[in-house]
Amino acid sequence: MFDVASSTGTSVLRITKDGNVGIGTTSPSSKLDIYSAAPNPTDLMFKISSSTGIALKIQADGTVYSDNAYNSTGADYAEYFRTADTDLKAGETVCVDVTASNAVKRCTRGHDNNVMGIISSNPSIIGNAPNQASASANYVVVGMLGQIDALVSAENGPINIGDSLTSASSTPGYAMKADGGDSTVAVALEPLSAGKGKIKVLISRRNKSLAVEEVEALVVERIANMKIEDQVQAMIKQAVDNLNLDPKIQKIAAEEAGKLDQVLSIKFDDVSGQISNFQFLISNEISNINSQMNALGSGFYITDSQGTAIFSRSRDIEALPNREIALTAENILLNGNVIIGKTPLTPLDKGGEAALCLGGVCKSSWNESASTTALMENIKIDESGKIVIGRTQPPQPPLSGGSQSGGQVEIVDITTITASSTQTAFVVNQQGDGQVADFQASGVSIMNIAHQGQVKIVGSLLVDGRIMLCAGGFCSDTLDAAVDETRADLGVEGKVVAGAFEGYCEDGYVWVPGSAKYGTLPGFCVMGDLMKTPSNSPLSGGEPQTSVSQGEAQYACNSIGVGYHLMGENEWLTLAENILQTPQPPQPPLSGGSQHKLTNDNIINNLTGAIAQWTNQNVTAAGLPITPAKDGWFEYNEVVDFKGLNIAPDYYLTDATNQIGKIYVGSAPGRKGFVRGQGGIYGLDLSHAPSEQSETIGFRCAK
Repeated sequence: MFDVASSTGTSVLRITKDGNVGIGTTSPSSKLDIYSAAPNPTDLMFKISSSTGIALKIQADGTVYSDNAYNSTGADYAEYFRTADTDLKAGETVCVDVTASNAVKRCTRGHDNNVMGIISSNPSIIGNAPNQASASANYVVVGMLGQIDALVSAENGPINIGDSLTSASSTPGYAMKADGGDSTVAVALEPLSAGKGKIKVLISRRNKSLAVEEVEALVVERIANMKIEDQVQAMIKQAVDNLNLDPKIQKIAAEEAGKLDQVLSIKFDDVSGQISNFQFLISNEISNINSQMNALGSGFYITDSQGTAIFSRSRDIEALPNREIALTAENILLNGNVIIGKTPLTPLDKGGEAALCLGGVCKSSWNESASTTALMENIKIDESGKIVIGRTQPPQPPLSGGSQSGGQVEIVDITTITASSTQTAFVVNQQGDGQVADFQASGVSIMNIAHQGQVKIVGSLLVDGRIMLCAGGFCSDTLDAAVDETRADLGVEGKVVAGAFEGYCEDGYVWVPGSAKYGTLPGFCVMGDLMKTPSNSPLSGGEPQTSVSQGEAQYACNSIGVGYHLMGENEWLTLAENILQTPQPPQPPLSGGSQHKLTNDNIINNLTGAIAQWTNQNVTAAGLPITPAKDGWFEYNEVVDFKGLNIAPDYYLTDATNQIGKIYVGSAPGRKGFVRGQGGIYGLDLSHAPSEQSETIGFRCAK
């Protein structure tokens, strides 16, 4: 043994017989043990330096300094977390364990929003390391940043370098390729085409939001607006201009151009022949009409307003005078069976009478004054020979000119089009300022299309597919791929502006508007009543499901489906805040009764009453709020210290005045679960262990 002492006899350096060196201590417990009885936090305890700088410096408070980087064969920063899964191994993906504080568990659900890290095998730095952690199977080292080996599965498609990863659906503890909007745990640094395996990944825990997608779309739009293709086209043109074609190339080009001229000439001659054939057909049709007019006899005339015959037995159809011709009962002399419209008549040889049918109304004579007026105002033959129904001129001499023409309906030939894959089968071309189309039922417009493109619909719009809202009539490939046509998705390229937002909830659940104060925006679905037995549903006629622990309640909610969970503490406080803003039915508004009304008129049943309810939060005995005494109910304004818990209602609310409920803190040791709803909407009982099963405690689920 070797000992160096000060002038006062105090040992300052001691080397024991087993080779341990102590500085400041006479009983060194390691090869080098440096001890100071009462140092300042910044006192220097250990230092290695040279002329080039400090290699290592350690202060009394444990702070370490160096002028250069710290090198390690490890690659990630990791931290210790508690876990109930003692068989976790390196590379497995873990999620937050919502049933315990500061704990993780093996991920067992795909696309889990609580995914948080990967079990590390060779970390560079380990944080949150209590002394007992390394020797306990209930502590695991979870990689939080950096490169790490991960167990992955190609069950959601091949994994490519750069793909984001989330928790796998069918393989607990594995990661898979993430879908858009999933919470992610890492980015792949190596590929996996099929099956399962282990690859290098970069820890990158994040939630992809709508804001990120909007930024991506904006970047793509900005790049498109740069019009880089214009510069490319200019470069190509310059290169062609600088190209000297030799005589051989010019000769070949001239020959090909001659062939093109020949083909065009043939095509032009073919079109000319078709036009001539069409003119011949028209001439034949006019001759047929003249023959039919002659067959009517001398009793059929159509004259203009000046008495000049336009159609008669003695005058064939020819170009009309350069003015409009109004049809009236006075200038149509009927001798035979003439039909305008589609109303069938009994043939003359079977007892029928001669008639003129207009718009489905048939008469043998149209000489009545009312009929004359209707005909004069609503029927004409225009300069192109079309019969036009509808008022064509303002009240003035019909043949005096003017700029207005065209009726409400034109009777034209209906042609059946056999459309190819590139043809448009039906086009309505509005060239004026009038409406493009108006669909009516019993005289009431139910759908209207204005000439600016505005569409108004009265009633409901049912779409079997999806709805896409994109500027310029074109949606990006990213948005198009993300919006599922088979699930009635809505894709919006820009922002959504609405006075209110309400999600769709399954039967038995109601939508609750979210709260910025409690971080529940835009809202959530919650059971409209307590969970019932035996069907794990709020809809059955059974009794409330009680005698379950907090963990069993959480498991029951999780088993309903993806996204379902035991109602959260912040969700309960959001409900209470919303109820305070809403006039309630005629009953004690906050402390009793079977129903409470929300701002969106939805109803919550049995939020308060004889059966209290678990929420998802629990707290250690040391973290319990401090009240004037244990095992008693107190007003919230009597709480001495809330210990950082965001559970207090607004300062002016008391149970004595507003019947909001009180807070109860138990004296028994151990962790306590949050039990809500006893005595009022803010009633909080902190005397029950999370494992306790009570006949007076039930639960409800949320999503």
